[in-house]
Amino acid sequence: PAQASMLVTPSCVFHETWNAYACPWSAIPEGYNRLDFDNKDTTFNPNILPNGTDLSNNLPDDYRWPRMIAYDQADPSRSILTQGVWMGCNPPCYDTKVQVVSKKFVSVRPRLGDYHISNYPKARLQMVSSSPGDWLIVSMPYPASALPFTITSSYRSGITLTQTDDINELDLTNYYYDSKTEHLYLYQEPSPYYSNAYELLSSTEYDVTIYNPYLGGPEVIIQTSCQSCLVSDYNLKNIPPIPAEWKRREDRYTGSLDPCQVVGGTATKGSGSVYVWTDAKNQRLSYAIYHNLAMDADEVVFGIGAPGSTGFVLTTKHTMTGAYSPVKGTIILGDYNWNALYTGNFYVQINSKSAPNGHLRANLACDGNSCSYPQVLKEVNPCTTTDGRLYIFDDADKNGFHQAYDRGFNTVTTDTNSKVCGANA
Repeated sequence: PAQASMLVTPSCVFHETWNAYACPWSAIPEGYNRLDFDNKDTTFNPNILPNGTDLSNNLPDDYRWPRMIAYDQADPSRSILTQGVWMGCNPPCYDTKVQVVSKKFVSVRPRLGDYHISNYPKARLQMVSSSPGDWLIVSMPYPASALPFTITSSYRSGITLTQTDDINELDLTNYYYDSKTEHLYLYQEPSPYYSNAYELLSSTEYDVTIYNPYLGGPEVIIQTSCQSCLVSDYNLKNIPPIPAEWKRREDRYTGSLDPCQVVGGTATKGSGSVYVWTDAKNQRLSYAIYHNLAMDADEVVFGIGAPGSTGFVLTTKHTMTGAYSPVKGTIILGDYNWNALYTGNFYVQINSKSAPNGHLRANLACDGNSCSYPQVLKEVNPCTTTDGRLYIFDDADKNGFHQAYDRGFNTVTTDTNSKVCGANA
């Protein structure tokens, strides 16, 4: 069920008895993240405006005022207002948590009732998610007087974030400040360096790596250079649009899971949907798989093959320990598998206890006007090596480029003539 405008779409149905909307999985396939944003400076009273007005009116510290509002930065009319929980400090500091849609720009602002209050001189930010494909870019208003920031993170056992001048370079190690809109930007994603539940399974046979789900992103502490940063209704900047220089994109592929697509399958019931997002920069593919085979579904496998063809199944698979929907994870693919995805020859299959050789299958197709191929391989001279390692090149037709295979310290020789490099190449 969804109650906030950020989570409600036209496909959601309102239930009067719940006073909430019920939304199908297709409404927000990206899924939700929990976002925590807390006041950590106990010398700063968030109940008092910068002009000295005390809005609490002598109410108890644990009174459930609305404490934060989160906006979808692409569409500020979609927002979520959340209450905070007093954490026992004096002056009062508050712990606020909100559910937001993944893979978005989200702008957060402290609030007291109907008023925006001064942004926190010291704040804590953390995204909690069990899906390694999730990410958020979080912005918050801070005037130039708040600079310089000292921002620390629990990432990699503790680091201090550096400032980047290019928002496209934003990651877990840095922050971006937009002086025009006076907003601080931070990137959050589940981090293998943060959670003990991280697990990595790799298959070198087909150049695939899979990340099993783990817990949230690193805890980030923001320390400003001002005690009261004077961000209030009197001088608060508007919700900024997503920066125009933002170029990073995620293509989305989709597929409908159906028993009839399984080659040689025997199952007749069941259905579902597959949503896949590609991160070409890191050659990373994240997926969300929804199905109605609860307690029967056993594992998700990935394969290379045209519709109606088994092709070959990648040795990497996602074991479904709970067998409930949805299933989320991330794969890093090699070039051959990216080409299969791009040409419609990449499929997802759910095996079940009742149909261990295949219950549901979907070949994936681009969801949208166009999807981009990952970064093109760099041009190289196959007859020259500069790093002391020997590369073996395949001179067969590869659509205009040659694929390089690094054999490490192995010595490989050939007595055949090469079309490119000549005899004994």
